[in-house]
Amino acid sequence: MTETEYCSQVCKAQCCKAPWILAKPCQKLGPDNLCTIYEDRLKYLFLNTGKDGRPVKCNCAKPEVFLSTLPPEVKEQCCFHNPSVLEGSPLRGPVEN
Repeated sequence: MTETEYCSQVCKAQCCKAPWILAKPCQKLGPDNLCTIYEDRLKYLFLNTGKDGRPVKCNCAKPEVFLSTLPPEVKEQCCFHNPSVLEGSPLRGPVEN
């Protein structure tokens, strides 16, 4: 399985949805759970609504950066942190809101 397939089909872009922080996912996330502006994403800054209703400043980042923001249970299932998940290791499934 490729990173793209894993992020789209298994993880379902938890780093872009961030349900532990955000009330709604990144507006550039497509229905296939892939970024619609991937090549330009590192320049993308936007305001979103936090779970508490307050504004949250978001910006796209390289995996080395966004990994530090993931909760441990999500980080362990991330293919950038744990490449063994691409080899079919058992998963608990994506984190739900």
